[in-house]
Amino acid sequence: MEAFEKIKRTIEERELIRDGDRVVVGFSGGPDSLCLLHCLWRLSGGGDAGQRASSRDAGERDSSADPGRTANADPAGTANGEPARRWDLWAVHVNHQLRGEAADADQAFAEEFCRERNIPCTVYRFDVREIAEKEGCSEEDAGRRVRYGAFHQVRGRLETEKHRCLIAVAQNANDQAETVLMRVMRGTGLVGLGAMDYSRKDGVIRPLLDVTRAEVEEYCRAQGLRPRIDLTNLEPDYTRNRIRLELLPYMKIHFNENIVETLNRLASIAREASSYIDDGAWKLIGDARSSGLLLEEKDRIELPASLIRRQPPALRHRVVTLLLAAVGLEQNIGAAHLEQADHIAMGDMGSATALFPGGYRVRRSYGQLIFESPERADAPTFSLEWEIVPAEEAGDPAKFPPEQRAFDRAAVESTGKTPVLRTRRPGDYIRPFGMKGSKKLQDFFVDRKVPRELRDTLPLVCLGSEVIWVPGPAGTTGDPYRITKDTREALILRIIGQNITGK
Repeated sequence: MEAFEKIKRTIEERELIRDGDRVVVGFSGGPDSLCLLHCLWRLSGGGDAGQRASSRDAGERDSSADPGRTANADPAGTANGEPARRWDLWAVHVNHQLRGEAADADQAFAEEFCRERNIPCTVYRFDVREIAEKEGCSEEDAGRRVRYGAFHQVRGRLETEKHRCLIAVAQNANDQAETVLMRVMRGTGLVGLGAMDYSRKDGVIRPLLDVTRAEVEEYCRAQGLRPRIDLTNLEPDYTRNRIRLELLPYMKIHFNENIVETLNRLASIAREASSYIDDGAWKLIGDARSSGLLLEEKDRIELPASLIRRQPPALRHRVVTLLLAAVGLEQNIGAAHLEQADHIAMGDMGSATALFPGGYRVRRSYGQLIFESPERADAPTFSLEWEIVPAEEAGDPAKFPPEQRAFDRAAVESTGKTPVLRTRRPGDYIRPFGMKGSKKLQDFFVDRKVPRELRDTLPLVCLGSEVIWVPGPAGTTGDPYRITKDTREALILRIIGQNITGK
């Protein structure tokens, strides 16, 4: 079945788009987004209404026409013998300014393609490299943030009481398979294993999710479309690129020629199971709310730890993820993070804190489990980033900034645990650099004269109960995980957030 028919079937069976809807399409000009926009254009009537050209203003380039007008739908038109679906399209192209003239050429291509088909097109330009430096994140993360910010901005202008507006993005079946593998390797739970769904609560839809990359490329060839190619996608510098270029082809040749379809089926099964657990978790949360046991305020939710403690693990973990989502954290929660939250929830006494990505945290205090966002004045704002490089490219440890350390990747992975950033908890120990044997973390703090008021808030990098990095001037790293002459690959860890020097 060709890409066009698969997209049509997915839209109909999943009820992704209805008559009268408006659809914002993320349009980079690459094969996936080109295939998606072209198919949606054909299904909407092929642009027979013939209306506005793409926009050409400075900065954010947007049409001066009223976004409430019909963009390209022809109620009486047809698409390849099929009744037109009568939805309106609006393309959004984001120029990240990372690839110089090539990025500008992508933008020109996107504008011209839309102009020829009378599809309104809004163009945004962002200096993503500068944004990444300012926000202390990767260029990939910064690019994703500005893209979705642009999509939602246009959606906000187009949606009315009469017209629902959606955001169509072009992830395909291969992207789904890559996402599953990435999350498995990072230690995901059931939710993460489900990877990407066809639709999200924020209006994002993925009509291309049943179409393989090969089918996308074949569609473009058959339709005479000549997509723009981002050559950085062909360089094995990033984890996803290495999965795409090396791991998946190897698995296809040596293990399963249908590996993409198999991984997509696994994701679908995981989403079905996850939905069932969701129902139970929402019931528990709803019962707690109706009985007055769930306390909610801006950026903070609190409920008795005993409510979670007596639930089976799968339900406990789901309640944690749903409540974290309620205070703002909806992504990048791995199995290792949930393990830390589980340890806190199951504790009987005392206080403890687990740090999550982006400065979110779960803590226990006086029998209450508290979920907080970094917007809380007293919430730490740390997160952990990592990178794997050949040992010879790790650099001189003596020249590392305070927030960065290098470890032997093989030694870390041999424990079967994923590095997690959190605060201290009972039973923690460390095997300090240059010392044989282990030491209780409490004794280490006393020996290093770490102020008592800092001990409960200091971020630690841990493998289970073993602390492998205590940052700051009095800190150290774990001896078993140091870089040696036999190290082949280095695991570079960086703590992103507040000053960790203790000054």
